[in-house]
Amino acid sequence: MPTRSWRAVCAGRRLGDELVGRSLAAAAFPALPLSVNWTDELEQAVVQAFCAWQATLLLMLWNLEPTTRSQLEHAARGRAVLVQAYHRLYPVVVNESAIKAALVESVMRSAAKPSDACGKSSRTRS
Repeated sequence: MPTRSWRAVCAGRRLGDELVGRSLAAAAFPALPLSVNWTDELEQAVVQAFCAWQATLLLMLWNLEPTTRSQLEHAARGRAVLVQAYHRLYPVVVNESAIKAALVESVMRSAAKPSDACGKSSRTRS
């Protein structure tokens, strides 16, 4: 099977010849998937809420500034169960107390769930 050229791969994407095959340094990309600076207050609030919701996953990024990482760690406390699931994948922890608080909350939540001998919830739906 023949290999496909860059031109064939990029066909239909309207890339100029000067863009085909280029590479960019990591510094050319923003730390977060979305810009967090918006002129409209509603757009700003929506993006901040999205980043807060995704904080447990965004903390896996290695190139975050310490202030951004600290804000995300604080936001991640609201999703303690996911912090428990992902915290070993965080390359750096800036706000150790926020992560520990989330881990403690996750353990307390799991201990508070009633379960039978098989590990299933003993609550029944009515």
